[in-house]
Amino acid sequence: MINPALAFGRRFAERASGLADERMSASLRRRLDEAAPFAAVDLGEGVRGIKPSPESCELFRARRLPVIAQGLASGLARATAAAAREPCTLHHGDADVALLLEQTCFGRRIREDADGFVVDLTHHENLPMLPGFFSHGIKAHLARSNGRFEVARIDIAGHTIARGHPGWPLAKIHLIVGMDNETLFADHSVVHLHNSYLEAAARRTLPAHNPVALFLQPHFGVAIPLNEWIFERFHKHASVGSPFAHPVASILKLVRKGLQADHAAGLATRPVDTAYARAQAHAREVMRAHVEAFVNDNVREGAPEFDQIRAFADAARELIPYVPAGRELTPALLARVLTRFLHEATFASSGDHVVNREVVGFYRSAFRLRRPFTPDARWRPQDLFGSIDTFQRVVFRDVFSGDVCFSRLADVEYDPRLRLDLDGLRRGLAALEQRHPRLFPRDRIAASIDI
Repeated sequence: MINPALAFGRRFAERASGLADERMSASLRRRLDEAAPFAAVDLGEGVRGIKPSPESCELFRARRLPVIAQGLASGLARATAAAAREPCTLHHGDADVALLLEQTCFGRRIREDADGFVVDLTHHENLPMLPGFFSHGIKAHLARSNGRFEVARIDIAGHTIARGHPGWPLAKIHLIVGMDNETLFADHSVVHLHNSYLEAAARRTLPAHNPVALFLQPHFGVAIPLNEWIFERFHKHASVGSPFAHPVASILKLVRKGLQADHAAGLATRPVDTAYARAQAHAREVMRAHVEAFVNDNVREGAPEFDQIRAFADAARELIPYVPAGRELTPALLARVLTRFLHEATFASSGDHVVNREVVGFYRSAFRLRRPFTPDARWRPQDLFGSIDTFQRVVFRDVFSGDVCFSRLADVEYDPRLRLDLDGLRRGLAALEQRHPRLFPRDRIAASIDI
């Protein structure tokens, strides 16, 4: 049971520790209010957001906020009962960690360097934390056997911990918490931001009748006002549903690192071979076929509309440097840009929400720890996660679970002026679902980022 007095005291202490960021949030609000609709706004640490239009804000209030409120209510109802058991259900067995690496977005963190295959989170060492919470710079060394990855040893807090060491279970929990934060802020946030950047560029430059505008319209949900709302929450650490231990400056540093890595990769990403990466490659092929068919049947390089598309590319390039300059744009390059955007806005975004929560337990993991790593420490799960942490995780899971898919990719409808083979897209989705039923259920793949 949650002790109300304890809950109030902890929440008050956490809110007091975040007062400076509350003032930053007010400053951010002023800058957003002063910016023109769809203008880029500096969020700090080299990260830029997009100011939403009044129309998109109203759509968000009418469409998404009621679902968020329902999720908060559901989370509040479950939190008391869950607080006693949630900390003990964290995935931290060796097989669970291997599953997280192989079959979820955590696999995007795998790199190959001089030490072999690693998950390198050493940059977390220098991230300021809120009082009472701990983070370590971690480097996990991976072994590959029969095509599968597993964690062989973990470098943490100046120690190298291997399987069988008394500190192994705790080191794995620190690794999972680090990966939770890294994938959320350095991967998922970047997908959201790029979605907003392209939508803003399209709305600024493309007339409504332009074929690319007609094609993209069903894939624009409420991402821009949703992102604004989320970034405001980062300034309110003790608000209901915010389970993070990083102040906003640290969050933005992780986002900036993710943007830098994405920009360095360019249009053609080359992830390490994992089950998740292979499945996403199959999904990308379905989207590539859909986009290329659209471009071939609806876009002509010499048409007046293509000059508008070139202006769209130049506007997108202001914030996404690997988008080709307008003068260099060809129909083939346009198809590559749109394929990457639509794949991330649909399969990558939905897969992170649906699979990680329901199957592997991403949202059962934690984003903050109350004890630092020491190799000989005695600990219990309740020592690492307080009742408020559990309460916030339960609410967070209910709000951002992806349970509500406003517009499904399988049901997407386009303007009748476009020539499109929707039957071909749906056949591709059906084959993908049959091949990867856990990752790509057709009723859970959204047509746009609105979760």
